[in-house]
Amino acid sequence: MSGKSIRTVFIAMLWATMLLGANVFNTLHWGYLTYLNVLLVASLGILFFNEAKLGQRKLIIVNVIFIAMLLFALPDTEGKYQSVMALSGGLVYALIYTIQGEEYDKYLANCRKWIVAIYLIECGLSIVERIVRYNVFSWNAEDAATMTDFDDFFGFRSFGLWGHPLQNALITSTIMGFILIYDGYKPKVKYTLWAIGYAAILCFNTRSSMVANIIFLALYQVIEASKTRSFSMKVRVIALGIFGVAFLGLLITQTSLGGRLLEMGLLDENSAAVRMNTWSIFDYYNLSDFLYPDEVNREILLSRTGLYATENFWIDWLLKYGLIIEVIYIALVAYNIFQYGRGYMKIDLLFLNLVFWVIASTNNSLTANPIPLFLFLAALIIYCPTYRIIEEI
Repeated sequence: MSGKSIRTVFIAMLWATMLLGANVFNTLHWGYLTYLNVLLVASLGILFFNEAKLGQRKLIIVNVIFIAMLLFALPDTEGKYQSVMALSGGLVYALIYTIQGEEYDKYLANCRKWIVAIYLIECGLSIVERIVRYNVFSWNAEDAATMTDFDDFFGFRSFGLWGHPLQNALITSTIMGFILIYDGYKPKVKYTLWAIGYAAILCFNTRSSMVANIIFLALYQVIEASKTRSFSMKVRVIALGIFGVAFLGLLITQTSLGGRLLEMGLLDENSAAVRMNTWSIFDYYNLSDFLYPDEVNREILLSRTGLYATENFWIDWLLKYGLIIEVIYIALVAYNIFQYGRGYMKIDLLFLNLVFWVIASTNNSLTANPIPLFLFLAALIIYCPTYRIIEEI
């Protein structure tokens, strides 16, 4: 592919995944799952018709073998191909960003600018929605009722561009993590961008993300302090972290911006309790009961355990795909992360993984939608320090 074609594909993929979420498709009455399947086939086509380098070729082969395994191992049900897309889509979409040209670093720098631009659009839209208490791209009627079950500023939840508030919070938090770690941004710009993202998190009204991002900000300050040998700089960085955490804590607890966290607490008896109690299934079943796809009937499991939902993608994967496929998939994702994360300091790569996987583990955002995983993997490539050429903003 020519350099211009590579740049076009890079930007088009960001537009296709970051500007067109499930709720946007619902509002336009388009088929979102069909769209994701078309995107998967198009990505595979681009990869196969591109002259891949040896390292990229290995990644492509490994991921394609996994897709073939899924097609063979998953039972022939109506949702088989949707399951293949859900598991492999994020991996395949991200491979697009391994296509290298003569000005690869400049193409990635351009992608970083687009990620920030779309991130600001998403955050701005979410903040406006919370202020006016109106969702521009609404969810379906049934879910919309539960998203706005408190008819006031406390209970309203923004949908932004990326569908369910929990998925919005996961993607936004992921980008916030990369903004903090990436040293191509000036400190003032970096913290401003992070603060805008946190304002959006408050608008999504997702309690776990509100708390987790404050903890991650404090952790980031500790990491930054550990990188400098200057004692005075360590003190300044830690002091800034303490001030930031204290300010955000007061903002949440002393104003209406705390929303559902103040109204319901972090661990209420409904959704939060369900997420905690999901793991109680192992009081009734052993891991060996889940070796193969759909081996345990979900309805029977929920009835036996007294749960009305699982609300956790680890458990959803286990029920839908079985333990064997889940373990292979986790190993494959880890392999991709290892390959894409080679240019990072180990502590920074660990931080980014903590942000993504901790927040993802508080809900089921990864159960059927590959976009959050794709954006995490793609960002690992796009924000890799190896390709930072200038201080951008």
